[in-house]
Amino acid sequence: MSLTALRESSVISGHDWPVQSLAFAHSTNLLATGDTQRHVKVWYDGKVLHELNLSSREDKVKPTERIRGLAFSPTGDTLYIACGDTLRAVSMTSGEVRWKYTPPRSFGFLIISPVSLAVSTYGDVAVSTDAGRVLLWTAEGALKAQWWDNDSPRQLAFLNGEQLIGSDSFSICTWKISTGRKLSRRRVQERIYGFAATSDASKIVLRSIHDIQVWDVVADVMLAQYGVPYGAPLVSISDQDRVAVAGVHEVVVHTPGRESITIPLSDASVRSLKIATDGSFVTAGCSDGTIRTWNLS
Repeated sequence: MSLTALRESSVISGHDWPVQSLAFAHSTNLLATGDTQRHVKVWYDGKVLHELNLSSREDKVKPTERIRGLAFSPTGDTLYIACGDTLRAVSMTSGEVRWKYTPPRSFGFLIISPVSLAVSTYGDVAVSTDAGRVLLWTAEGALKAQWWDNDSPRQLAFLNGEQLIGSDSFSICTWKISTGRKLSRRRVQERIYGFAATSDASKIVLRSIHDIQVWDVVADVMLAQYGVPYGAPLVSISDQDRVAVAGVHEVVVHTPGRESITIPLSDASVRSLKIATDGSFVTAGCSDGTIRTWNLS
């Protein structure tokens, strides 16, 4: 059964290790999952379409290895993976790497890794690195722009296709894509541990230790505020402002004007979380290697 047609909870026993990364391709009904051992699987209707092992054998690289970003292209023909010290663009037709980028090592030996990944509705790809660098490519892998910033984001999203918005955990900033010029910077009162955006990033959701906040980026107005359960700093938002939040053994879904929904997971903890763009379902990657989906309609 397709993800968008689910009427009840679905469980896929997909990995032997905790599932820490999730991504949807709504146009083609693909789901990508990644576990803590750097194994990535692409699913179609509950069956594995492609499988990649991105774990390195190099001892110098292993301490930096984790999947820091999964995202599909707008058409679903490419899966972008930020893992270890490399960004890869993987074809969903062949399962082969179309192009990749590995930042040059600082001073010749210090490893630089992508820490965040975003894909625009036009197909452009952006990453930020742990060295404070932001880079932007076309879908074909041509470098369009790059810049350095002291506020380089650890989470980022495309804002209306013309700007980037992101957080370094202590502020929210926007940059003009064509020039890399910082357009705004707003200091936050509490450190941000979780960040997510709608498809056009006109609204963002922030998770601190004490609350969940939904903001209208254009008007710079807080639209909603929710309590935060104890658990991993995971949060996701749909284009209808429906917000999914992870607890240790639960998923909480907040819908404006409606009562919140709590989904218990007594036999596993939540390691990754994603709500559909239209808010119709929510998917969690769990500590026992399962991928669980609930219909919210």
